[in-house]
Amino acid sequence: MQKILYTEEILQHEIKTLAYNIAVDSIKHPQPPILICVLNGGFMFFTELVKNLKVDCEIDFIRAKSYNGKHQGKISITKDIELDIKDRNVYLIDDIYETGNTIRYLTKHLQKQDPTNI
Repeated sequence: MQKILYTEEILQHEIKTLAYNIAVDSIKHPQPPILICVLNGGFMFFTELVKNLKVDCEIDFIRAKSYNGKHQGKISITKDIELDIKDRNVYLIDDIYETGNTIRYLTKHLQKQDPTNI
């Protein structure tokens, strides 16, 4: 029997809180934030987050491959972003944080484009 860790209501509350925090943070910056979805896993959460965001934003997508079968291997980017993120606030949205290797790799990759924050 599966144990429910988080109810739908709790998840929706947390998504709204995160969207609110992004909106508050964006007030400090002259340009709208850029939200980048890590495909494929992050798209459902990403969609809910963007729907609840009450400020203008730009969105883009990135895809990374890190598994060969069931084992994590070398990380490679199979679809890169198209937006210019230089001097912008960037939010990188993924679904599951396991080892952190993929998100660290993507953050390092995006930092080469000189955003204000990731």
